[in-house]
Amino acid sequence: MGGWRKKFERRVGAKNTARFCWRGIVEEEEMLREELIEKIIIGQLEVNFEEILGIQRNGREKYLDVTMKCQTYLKKLMVKYMENEEVHPVNKFKVRSMERDNYRLITLNMFDMNVPDVAVDLFLVDYVEIVSGPMYRRDRFGMWNGQRQYEVLLKEDENGFEGFLHPPATFRIGSVKGYMVYSRQPQICRRKRKEKRPRKKKEYE
Repeated sequence: MGGWRKKFERRVGAKNTARFCWRGIVEEEEMLREELIEKIIIGQLEVNFEEILGIQRNGREKYLDVTMKCQTYLKKLMVKYMENEEVHPVNKFKVRSMERDNYRLITLNMFDMNVPDVAVDLFLVDYVEIVSGPMYRRDRFGMWNGQRQYEVLLKEDENGFEGFLHPPATFRIGSVKGYMVYSRQPQICRRKRKEKRPRKKKEYE
């Protein structure tokens, strides 16, 4: 059960949740939750109680998690925070979204089915953290159709599409061609058929 929970948390983070990290002095710590709700959540950020699922405090780590009822409400809260980030008393907190929007399910196909999983894994880790896989896709006869699926977390890249490093849509491992598809895949990957690769091709041969 513990292993499943850890994988789930890595994959989705904390859904619809904003973390308010305290920047104030220790003497004011006991006012943290009350001040957040009355002066900031309701007052400055203009959030309706009906939009909030709950507020959870971690006194030891000096943060509060505010969980909204849907992603729309979370985005609304984050926009209001960014508009007031330097204004008192919001400036007592550093706020960040806890959602993991870098999760992807990748479907990958090699034109030679004999390419070993370890070679595919070595190629992928330049771009992603592998959460699980490979999983072999099979037809109604139970026959593998050549496609592998991976659950992955894209690595961060401030210059990349949506702030992430994306693997190329088409590629080679050794002399074998392959392609991959996943949701929210940059169109530039499909048009140019290439993107920056940290390793040299010979390392996969």
